[in-house]
Amino acid sequence: MKFLVTGGAGFIGQLTIQRLINNYENVYLIDNFNHYVHRKMPVIPHGVFLISGSVQDIETWNFLDGVLPKE
Repeated sequence: MKFLVTGGAGFIGQLTIQRLINNYENVYLIDNFNHYVHRKMPVIPHGVFLISGSVQDIETWNFLDGVLPKE
């Protein structure tokens, strides 16, 4: 099973990712790392695939289409 967590670097996203990586291998984190929200770079757990981008940008979705594994 694969998971894409949007806003994964935020407080709730980090808690969600921590739970997911304890049980699954394919966890993808997407975040735009807005400096108003993230005053410092959060620690990304080992094994999480990090994608820096905004879900509002078509370029991010085009990138994801080429990166995320297909079923």
